[in-house]
Amino acid sequence: MMASMEMYSSSAGEGVANPIYPLLVPSQQQDTATLTYNDGGKVTIVPLIQSHGRPAAGTDCQYYREATRAHTRHNDDRTSTELVSCDGRIRGTVRLPEGTFRIEYNATAGVHFVKRLKDPQRRPLVGRQRTKRNHLSTIKGPYQANAHSSYVELLLVADNSLFRKLDQDMWQVYHYCASLVNHINMLYNPLNIYIALTDVVVWKDTDRINVSTRAEETLNSFLAYRSSVLLHDHPHDHAQLLTTIEFKDNVIGKAKVGGMCSDRSSGAIVRVHTDDVGVQASTLAHEMGHSFTMEHDEDGDCACPDRKCIMTRTVTGLTLQHWSNCSLQQLSTALGRGLHHCLSNRPSQLAFESCGNGFVESGEECDCGLEEACENRCCDARTCRLREGAQCATGECCDLETCQLREPAVPCRGQRGECDLPEYCTGRSEYCPPDVHRRDTEPCAGGEAHCMAGRCRTRTDQCRALWGPSGHAASEACYEANTKGIKYGNCGYEGRPAESFRKCAPADVQCGLLFCHHHKADEELELGEYNGDSRYSVQKGNETMRHVLCRSAYVDLGEGQGRHPAFVPDGSPCGEGRMCYRQRCESVERLNAWGIGGKVCAHGCFGRGVCNSEGHCHCQQGYDPPYCEHQGVGGSLDSGPATTETGLWRDLLTFAVLTLLGCSVLLLLLAVCIRSFRNGGFAPSHWGRGHWGRPCRVRGTSMREPIKTATPIASRDISLPKYHSSTRDISDDQQYRPIGGGSSWEQLGTGSGVRVLAVPRSQQDGREPPLTIEYRIVPTIQRHAPLPPVPVHRQRPF
Repeated sequence: MMASMEMYSSSAGEGVANPIYPLLVPSQQQDTATLTYNDGGKVTIVPLIQSHGRPAAGTDCQYYREATRAHTRHNDDRTSTELVSCDGRIRGTVRLPEGTFRIEYNATAGVHFVKRLKDPQRRPLVGRQRTKRNHLSTIKGPYQANAHSSYVELLLVADNSLFRKLDQDMWQVYHYCASLVNHINMLYNPLNIYIALTDVVVWKDTDRINVSTRAEETLNSFLAYRSSVLLHDHPHDHAQLLTTIEFKDNVIGKAKVGGMCSDRSSGAIVRVHTDDVGVQASTLAHEMGHSFTMEHDEDGDCACPDRKCIMTRTVTGLTLQHWSNCSLQQLSTALGRGLHHCLSNRPSQLAFESCGNGFVESGEECDCGLEEACENRCCDARTCRLREGAQCATGECCDLETCQLREPAVPCRGQRGECDLPEYCTGRSEYCPPDVHRRDTEPCAGGEAHCMAGRCRTRTDQCRALWGPSGHAASEACYEANTKGIKYGNCGYEGRPAESFRKCAPADVQCGLLFCHHHKADEELELGEYNGDSRYSVQKGNETMRHVLCRSAYVDLGEGQGRHPAFVPDGSPCGEGRMCYRQRCESVERLNAWGIGGKVCAHGCFGRGVCNSEGHCHCQQGYDPPYCEHQGVGGSLDSGPATTETGLWRDLLTFAVLTLLGCSVLLLLLAVCIRSFRNGGFAPSHWGRGHWGRPCRVRGTSMREPIKTATPIASRDISLPKYHSSTRDISDDQQYRPIGGGSSWEQLGTGSGVRVLAVPRSQQDGREPPLTIEYRIVPTIQRHAPLPPVPVHRQRPF
């Protein structure tokens, strides 16, 4: 039974740039009125109808809405006209064809004023699909996000008591909720977790559940309502109910421990106990922390940089800003056990646009969050515009140190597994190109799986995700249990949460619920919340005494069935030429005929690339898309260039120069050797030895006498060849260093005219002595009489 946690409590104005003088005149028709005001010489008239809102205590207030507003289930409160008139003061929102305007009253100046509002964009929400990032979305950012970031799609519900506290003003409610989430992001962003407010639900007329003073009862009612109604109407990861009703025992918040993304448990109730948005946001962050499996900080056991941290049991009106070491450890454990699985998708829809929420929306050039938390030197947090001279402020292809776009061909998203493909910056955008991958249905993992959505998941891989390192795929005999249509043996379920379970057809049993084996030490499921597991003893063959232990699990992570971690992964083989797809065993050929695998690339990419999910060739470096037929930059039309034209020619030129240099050095050495042999010969001592170190006679040499040369050649010093490579191996940094440096030379003796370079042998063969190379010192050429000839010693017979 999942535990719940409670949190306890222990204890300027707008500028008036353009004053207006609104006039609210009752009409002859009952319950109607007309609003008239003059704004900069323009007279605006709005017909209104009284909405009979509940007056605030001690005031004489009337509530109005636009008389022409259609009353349909699709009506959008955010863009409708709503006004409240209290004691001659008018406040509210006016929706006109040219935009939305806010009328406010400034008590200090004693006048009304109007300001234009940025219309919030309500976008249709689609089903909860956990796929790779959706780059078709207009939502970008946050600027600090990376491949390991987690995103929480948050739904806030304002009950009727909070709606009345905020003057029954929808815009006040939305603004308040947006401010809360912006402050919550300040607390979670350092943990690489980003909170996206995907929707706000306001109970304007009456509460949908019984919000009582008993916190436990209210929490259970809200979680049940969320599971049956809110998840269907407003898909999200986590929901919180905001209320002004005081709970018993000074409780200001309550949530289940664990269960983030769960259909049954990912939610909390919070009492609005302060007017300070920062303090209130700490309470919401605290309750969300419980869903991340964080417990209360225990005094003396947890280290906190402040007097109290966010997960403290009680609050005293302070703005809590830090997490204790206990909270960080508990979060790390939860994410390591697979909680990130349901939080990896970047949100594509937000409740409404807002500068300061950290996400870049239409009309914004950047968004680095609240001004007091923004650390982006490229973005102006107050205006969400780029600073002067900046090209960008967000995205994997933006250099946040220089605020300039990265060069083309810079890797921006690495290859994640054999079914994925890398992406590169284009030099034209601050964002990485769309995430493409190899075609679905392509074999992977040595035939143990097929690529699906850029991933290669075998049964054993999934068992390890569920049960830990010792998990592995169970015997085929276990899958007969999937024909029963029960919680721990089925081919899917109906309803959310699961209400009934489907029986597998005999041909599909290997594609239903996943069965695993694992060591007894790993009893606990590694991935998310679960309700239990079952074990089946299956007779194996004709041996009546031998049985196979089968384990399956029910995991509640709010996933669609096709990606549910407790089922056999799509792409798993289920017969010759067949694979699992949505809990059915289908022919790979038929799936490709249905278009599941995507388009087939023309000409097979000429064997120089692979076909990606868009039906385009992803070419090897050195060959040009779209068909990899000719030499070029590599990559694909979708992923960006793997190198640049300049880089390609530079590589070719470098190769040509190195080849020419190498040939020149070889020819030079050959010429020196020929001349040396013609003049009596000299060679370093190791040149005249065979493979096993036996002495070899070289013309003009003696076994006992030192090698002597003819008159030194008058020439300049020739430096040692330098090794150059376009790829650096970080595992052995020594292998690309030149053979010796200035500090390696040693003088053998005064006037000897010889320096020796000692080069260590390979570390793999330490039995051989250091390699010794002698170099003669070439004297400076002077204008004097030639030196006498060097006497030639005759070779002694052996």
